[in-house]
Amino acid sequence: MNRPETLRRRTRPTRGHGNDQPSLITRASSELLQLEQLAGELIVTAFNLPPGLERRDSLMLIDSFRDRIAAMKRSGLEALRTV
Repeated sequence: MNRPETLRRRTRPTRGHGNDQPSLITRASSELLQLEQLAGELIVTAFNLPPGLERRDSLMLIDSFRDRIAAMKRSGLEALRTV
């Protein structure tokens, strides 16, 4: 009977970008989560600085970093909607 062989051919993975997309999305999401966690750690570190310009500048820089992370998340969501 050729049935098992036929099944094997059907279940063989196809090559192309379609199979890579979920892993790319998962990887990007994971990396953004790591960046968010790093930003949280940086905030804690910045608040350990003595009050003054260095603390304020550090917090402003971290805030812009968090804004960029949020923008990357938004652009990723928009890209998913168009797929």
